[in-house]
Amino acid sequence: MLFTAMIFAVQACKKDKNKEREKTIQEKILGKWTYVSRTVTTTKPPSIDTNPAEPGDYMEFRADGKIQVRMNGAERTGNYSINAENKLLVEDEAYDIDELNDKKLTFSISEKDGDNIDKLSYNLSK
Repeated sequence: MLFTAMIFAVQACKKDKNKEREKTIQEKILGKWTYVSRTVTTTKPPSIDTNPAEPGDYMEFRADGKIQVRMNGAERTGNYSINAENKLLVEDEAYDIDELNDKKLTFSISEKDGDNIDKLSYNLSK
């Protein structure tokens, strides 16, 4: 019985060692993402306008803090980072990361003007 208890204890230790630590947002965002669409949502008057990407459009987040973007046929490179509040900072804009997993990245920025709120969302996939 003592021997059986020792086997379970050893197996439990092996399972803990095999667990992978969860990736940080910085690690999850790295790589080339296919640009799927951009959505503009307005509260007054209420409207949702979704613009699909063109074939070949992408955003690539590099480990050196650079972002390469191809959107609507134009390419540009800029700087990005993830701040302490887990916001995506691209140049001088702070975006909320709405969803981030191995296959999907959605980030947005909102602007309030009186009673109206404009929200711009970018949808990407791997």
